Amino acid sequence: MKITLVRRYFGPNKTIGKLLINGIFRYYVLEDLVRPDGVKVAKQTAIPYGKYPVSVSHSPKLGRILPLIENVPDYSGIRIHAGIDETWTEGCVLISRTLKDGKLVLDRTAESELKDIIQNALDHGNPVNITVTNFQRRLLIGFGIAIVVLLIAFLIFNF
Repeated sequence: MKITLVRRYFGPNKTIGKLLINGIFRYYVLEDLVRPDGVKVAKQTAIPYGKYPVSVSHSPKLGRILPLIENVPDYSGIRIHAGIDETWTEGCVLISRTLKDGKLVLDRTAESELKDIIQNALDHGNPVNITVTNFQRRLLIGFGIAIVVLLIAFLIFNF
């Protein structure tokens, strides 16, 4: 299963985006501030762009079973869970089905849904990965693919 976190709004103390599952929008996301590569302020920095495996396990800190983003360089214990704003993140990824005035609406149902979706995929032997990107990168990739397709079509039909 493929989860994509697309960062869209980069504020002075938070980052807001969307979470897609197999290419379909499911949840709004709120994270800490995205900082330049190599800069990390403990519990106040969003995880780096990249692709990471996701599992489901008990969070001792939050006291419930939650998705865990694994193998993030220089980070540990990065969970995906319900929350409202950047004061709830501490590096984690917050989700909700509702975004209002730059904050998420607390949505434990979204948290439970996502946990169940991930656990179901894992139970059926399907690896789960999350790719963290941003809107501009997705546009550039899509634009690049379109240019290549047009170039190939031009070459084919002009020979």
